[in-house]
Amino acid sequence: MWLDGKDLRKEPQIERKRLLKELTDKHKLEEPIYYSEHHEGGRAGALRCRQQVEL
Repeated sequence: MWLDGKDLRKEPQIERKRLLKELTDKHKLEEPIYYSEHHEGGRAGALRCRQQVEL
């Protein structure tokens, strides 16, 4: 995974996600590109967030 010539593979996931958010906002990307916020709490936390979205 590279961005502007920089290898991002060793960067923490949260940093890569922040950079992805910047890119999607900057270029106003829409479907089929989906961005989801970072959620703490493992699988259970992610499942709760998904359930809230589906309501």
